[in-house]
Amino acid sequence: MMRYLGLTLFIFIHLHIEAQSFRTLSQTKPGIRKDYEKAKLEAQKENTNASIILLLKCLEKDPILVEAWTLLGNAYHDIGEYKKSLDAFTKLSLIHPNHDIRTNYAFGLTAYKYGDYSLAVEKLTLYTTSNKIKGQPLEQASKLLENAIFARDAVQNPVSFTPTPLNSFINTDAPEYLPSFSADDKTLLFTRVVNGQEDIFYTQRDSLSGDWGKPIALTQLNTPFNEGAHTLSADGSTLIFTQCENKNGLGSCDLYISYKNGEQWTAPKNIGAPVNTMYWESMPSLSASGDKLFFSSKRPGGFGGTDIWISRLLSANKWSVPENAGPNINTPGDDQAPFLHVDGQSLYFMSNGNKGMGGFDIYLSRKDSTQQWGKPIHLGYPINTIADEGALCINRTGETAYFSSSKRDTPGKGMTSKTNIDIFSFPLYPDIRPIPVTFVTGKIFANDSHQPLPAQLEISVTETEAIIFKAKIDSSGKFFICLPSGQNYSLSASYPGYTLYSNHFTLLDAHSALEPYYLTILLQKIKKPAIAISTEKMVEEGDPIVLKNVFFETGSAQLNPNSLHELNLLSQWLAENAAIFIQINGHTDHIGAEEMNVQLSTQRAKTVYEYLVQSGIGRERLRYKGYGSSKPVADNATEKGRKENRRTEFILLK
Repeated sequence: MMRYLGLTLFIFIHLHIEAQSFRTLSQTKPGIRKDYEKAKLEAQKENTNASIILLLKCLEKDPILVEAWTLLGNAYHDIGEYKKSLDAFTKLSLIHPNHDIRTNYAFGLTAYKYGDYSLAVEKLTLYTTSNKIKGQPLEQASKLLENAIFARDAVQNPVSFTPTPLNSFINTDAPEYLPSFSADDKTLLFTRVVNGQEDIFYTQRDSLSGDWGKPIALTQLNTPFNEGAHTLSADGSTLIFTQCENKNGLGSCDLYISYKNGEQWTAPKNIGAPVNTMYWESMPSLSASGDKLFFSSKRPGGFGGTDIWISRLLSANKWSVPENAGPNINTPGDDQAPFLHVDGQSLYFMSNGNKGMGGFDIYLSRKDSTQQWGKPIHLGYPINTIADEGALCINRTGETAYFSSSKRDTPGKGMTSKTNIDIFSFPLYPDIRPIPVTFVTGKIFANDSHQPLPAQLEISVTETEAIIFKAKIDSSGKFFICLPSGQNYSLSASYPGYTLYSNHFTLLDAHSALEPYYLTILLQKIKKPAIAISTEKMVEEGDPIVLKNVFFETGSAQLNPNSLHELNLLSQWLAENAAIFIQINGHTDHIGAEEMNVQLSTQRAKTVYEYLVQSGIGRERLRYKGYGSSKPVADNATEKGRKENRRTEFILLK
């Protein structure tokens, strides 16, 4: 009998100990309860550190007080001490496994911010599967759980990432960040903090070593205000940058523009409304064509706090009302630091509103077949981490990315000292690379005087007729255009008083992404307008102009559809020059009977003639003739020469 009584007593004592492995506020001593209430009041007044001191005092006296561990976990979370917060929640789970289910949300959120994504998934799953959680709290937790699962999987499937700091000329003891560069990869701009002041510096790449030289401050642009995020045009002649705290500005931060004149930069001017507002505009990115400006703004009318907006250049120094980049780019969170690659198809940006690792991550959006921005692609771990990732820029070939970073964050400690911010580069893994791009450069001259001409220049994709570039060249006649590699292009140039020029070129070669493509364009001057009402008695004047983008089906006078864009340009040019009379000439190579060649060349010339008539050009201004193979311009012994001889051209009549 006594033996059974002893067993019963053992079980009673054991159960009593289990029952007392935690203590609630109502069970603790009055003095401890009083200190807890003081800690709670300090927390409500946002005196978090004072609250923590009182809670630690409570737990020193009563280490199993549930409410104290719960409040301590929340307090450490609020000041960013995520490791200590996790320790507090972990202790709570040990002493009271069946604690308030709502604590699992704070536990999971803290684990997510600390970077322990597996623990975050565990706790958030417990929270979201509880029958006690409904409505908005459940919706909020479910979204966080999706992020935690995404981040956990990203860590388990890392991408290639090998960052290398730039040389000691660039990275110093001062903070350096926000790199940008010209399309030819020869000029790098960045922001450096000097005596607490943000200024813009630039450096040139050494042609022999390939490394960056000693940076020089842009003293013509730097002011007593902060000059921050910037973008350099593809040809290096236009700089748009952010300036803050200028009392003459429209908002807290505005965008300014400056142009390079020789070796000097013009005095910066505020871009003004409608780009700048009373709010905050920053982080610009200029398209390679120079006619689209992407930037970040906190103006109303967006999807979240900071959105990405797009403005288009209407005329010199005049920009359109900005349009929101849309829901595939912008989120209810903050979306900023756009970088439009020179391919015009790849937009990199940072966001805290998409699925990610926590904080700001970097994403890529590509244009789809309808030229709309597609769903964002997360660049992966460890490019993205629990830290706030900064702005990214990528070189012309799409192989190397540049970014600024402090020393990698210590979990639970927040950002390290700002003085550690430096500029790094790393090779992009293939899946997130933009389209390789080369630059086409050259000059437009008058063929007689060789004076530069500010002509209208248009470049389109030959197969699709999609216009890639269309603009008036400045008075220097020089142009610098970035074009995606791997395409065939058609080109046309025109200037009042000169004949239309056309040509085509290919960037299909693999090396074209690395080397520039040079073009020299000579426009033929129209000596004087013709005074006639018919072409019958008119004679040819000047040199013939080859329509290099007019093509026919093999052995046929049927136009290839790729010819229509060129013929429409010719028709437009004739409509704008009503006093011009022309003869259309057809030519073949020497293959086949000459009688058949003359017939084919005549039919082809007539096809162009009829197309122009149908487009509205009067018959009295046109005539046509076929020459067969009688007027070769190249050696018929080679395929290349025969291809040049098969041509359609026009010549002026007087």
